Formats: sequence, C-alpha cells, structure tokens
Amino acid sequence: MEKFTDYSCSIGTIEQIKKGLLDKVDINLDYLKSFFKKADGKKIIVPKLVGIYQKESVIYRPEEFEKVADEGIRTFLTSSNLSILRSFLGIRNNLDNYLINVSYASNLIPDSKLVRNMLKDDLGRVSVSSLDNFPDLSMKNTAAIPMVKEFLAKEYLIAQQTRDIGGFHAKENEKMNYLCEKLRMQQKEYGLTIDEYTFLEVIGRMNEPEKGKSKIYKPCASFLNEFESFIQKHNNH
Repeated sequence: MEKFTDYSCSIGTIEQIKKGLLDKVDINLDYLKSFFKKADGKKIIVPKLVGIYQKESVIYRPEEFEKVADEGIRTFLTSSNLSILRSFLGIRNNLDNYLINVSYASNLIPDSKLVRNMLKDDLGRVSVSSLDNFPDLSMKNTAAIPMVKEFLAKEYLIAQQTRDIGGFHAKENEKMNYLCEKLRMQQKEYGLTIDEYTFLEVIGRMNEPEKGKSKIYKPCASFLNEFESFIQKHNNH
C-alpha cells in the first residue's frame, strides 16, 4: 500500500474558497506572488485570496486487495462513517473538507485578522498566512492519521470481541498524546483537513477519564461501542 498526499490551490473570493467551488491547480508560489503583485494600486472591491487544499490517495498493490477485503474492521473508519462520527461528536464543519489554509497578499490585505473574520472558521482548523510567510507544506507530517486509524481499528476490534470498557495502557496513551500534540501543532501552522480534525477530537474525547476513575483509565472501548450503536441507529433510519 502506498499513500500520497497532494496539495493544490485556487484563487478566488473567500466564499468561493470556503466552499471549494473553484478548479484547483498545483501550487506555484512564485506565480501566486506575481499574480497579486499585479493588483498593486488597482481598486479592488472584493479581495481575492488563495485557498490551499489537501487530499490523500491510497494505492493498493494487487496482492493486498484480499487482505483489505478481509479487514471488515476498517469499514469503521471509512469516509461515510467519518461523517457519522462527526455527527456523533457534534462537529459541524462549515468549510470545504479539504481546505487547510487561506493565504493573502499583504500588499492588499493588512493582516490575518481580517481574513479570519471573513473565513468564519467555526472549528479553527484552517490556518491563515500571508504569501510572504507561506507554510512549507513538505514539512507537514501526514503520517499521524494512518497511525491513529491503525490504533482505533485495533481498539475497536478489542471492543467487539470483549465488550470490555477497559482503556489505554500507559504506553499506548503516551503514543496517542504524542500524536495529538503533533496534530495540534500542525493545526496552527499548516491547518487540518476535516478528517484530521475529527481524529484529533476522537483521541481528545477518549483521553477524558470516566467519572470516579483514575486519570490513567481511558474509556476507549466504551467510546467505540457507543459509536457503533450510533452507526446502527443511523443506518436504521
């Protein structure tokens, strides 16, 4: 299995970028800077911005298809179930799922505060930067999500087999906290897709100790069982 992360961009009004309505092209920072430099001195009624989008692609080798088909557990983490998971968590996303950053030309817009006000990012998952301080997306670590998926799949399997409400072991808890911290740092600098944000929220919820339990106790399987019931109810409607 090979995983690829693609970044693309579009230039448009804030509403067009928020909804992902425009055609997306490869990112060329020199072109973007040149495009906005030409606007110097021109009367602009509605400023244009740059939206940066992130998409993941997975390619399976032929010999892996059977293995993937056998792992029914992973259907728990499909895109359709992720949207149900957001409903379960009460996450309401008002932006394009893949939008991670909005960049502006400092010669046209004075600071990021104005862009944030226009963006109205309810979840705070999209980063904002000037083209002069454009984030180096090659440094974004997108490996955190596959690691979280792998972990949740294992925990879900345990929950299915044992119906136990046990939780993280200390080593696993340390690993999840590390991944959480990584995602939070990336949220500020690079922005997160809605799926990345969702997994961050999931781990955060699982890290909440149950009432009357020690801080080490993590109600992971309990959370997953509740979500499984939520899916069943959703599918029955």
